[in-house]
Amino acid sequence: MVAVRTAILTDLLHQTPSPARARARNTALEQLVVRFGESRAHLADAAKRLPQAADARSAPTVTRPAPPSLATFPARPR
Repeated sequence: MVAVRTAILTDLLHQTPSPARARARNTALEQLVVRFGESRAHLADAAKRLPQAADARSAPTVTRPAPPSLATFPARPR
């Protein structure tokens, strides 16, 4: 959505100045500001929930392999 609004603003810059162009530019800028505000709110909410999600997640259990027993090694002649 931001890319579309930015493209609209870019196209408007290449048009001949007129009252209609100024209105379209102002509308596109307002929509872009609204979209940035929505994105900021979404990211702030996600950042707020991230520590809670990390705390709720259990630590992975790590199993250590049993140490090898002497029976697993072949006998060597001395």
